[in-house]
Amino acid sequence: MNKNTKNYKELISNKKMTSEGILFREHLLSILGEEGAEVIQAISKANRFGIHTTESNNKDEPNNSEKIVQECYDFIAVLEMLIEIEALPKLNESDIETWKQNKKERRLCLLIKIVGERKEDYFKL
Repeated sequence: MNKNTKNYKELISNKKMTSEGILFREHLLSILGEEGAEVIQAISKANRFGIHTTESNNKDEPNNSEKIVQECYDFIAVLEMLIEIEALPKLNESDIETWKQNKKERRLCLLIKIVGERKEDYFKL
């Protein structure tokens, strides 16, 4: 257990409050929701303005595809914090891979219905 995990667990076990008077676990759950909304916003901007565009002409600024990935990792970071403090269950790697594969297959089947193409054609992507 690393030092940060110990600190998170200590905050939970002692029912520590944030400066706003919210329990730490509930605070993290709120942040997780906010991070999810930021993922949605980044995706919406990419759909609206183009996946490889930036908001300004600054080439050092991440483009919309990079922002989507950054926001997803922000979401994952908070999700991992919630798992570390045992507010959410931890899945083993095998279960995670199975879950992801099933999700991909369900999405692929839906896409095939919409587009009318064969499944094998999409595995080439």
